Amino acid sequence: MRAEIAKSSSGSDIVLYPDAPHGFLADYRDTYRADVAADAWGRCVAWFRTHGLA
Repeated sequence: MRAEIAKSSSGSDIVLYPDAPHGFLADYRDTYRADVAADAWGRCVAWFRTHGLA
């Protein structure tokens, strides 16, 4: 998948958060991880802005 993304002009990336469980972005769950949630959300919003979607 990374190889195909690299061939594209999407500016996409794959970021893994090995210490973050499923649902780490849901602040109402006990699996919420503020540090990685902030990083993931910031990356997402930046991608949308770069592509004129936010």
